[in-house]
Amino acid sequence: MSAEYSRELAAAVKEFLDGDDWHYDFFEDKGLFQFITVLHDRVKTVRCYMDVREDFLLTYFVLPVGPDINDAYMMQEMAAFLCMANYGMKYGNFEMDWKDGEIRYKSYIDCDGMTPSMTEIRNSLYIGLSTLKKYLPGMIDIIFNHTDAKTAIAGCDDDYPVGRVS
Repeated sequence: MSAEYSRELAAAVKEFLDGDDWHYDFFEDKGLFQFITVLHDRVKTVRCYMDVREDFLLTYFVLPVGPDINDAYMMQEMAAFLCMANYGMKYGNFEMDWKDGEIRYKSYIDCDGMTPSMTEIRNSLYIGLSTLKKYLPGMIDIIFNHTDAKTAIAGCDDDYPVGRVS
């Protein structure tokens, strides 16, 4: 089954990725670009997807690690951490699938009636990567060290008022 997507928008994404020397796969039947990047020494690879639609572009970064869904405390702390990280974000947000613990970062570009500039496409990718680099250490602390959300977020963002967590 093929997806409806803008060939013009896909061409713009391809132009950016080629010009920025990304190695990717493009699934023409779905309008989906897929590639892998390295972010952190404890997380070797992150799957990246740029999903082209008729009038928008979604960029997803899917982490290869997540909380143990059988550990209620860890799930609660990760959910709290992601809510605190998301608060005030301008360009995207974190999501967590409560069924399997998958964590991803998502950014969105509205392309209704226009093709985004190379800068807008670049930002959808690089702002997401920067955000992951900033918050990944806190996620790792929750998953591997059983750190609470308040402590984990404080280690990632000195500007975050940790007093908001009760």
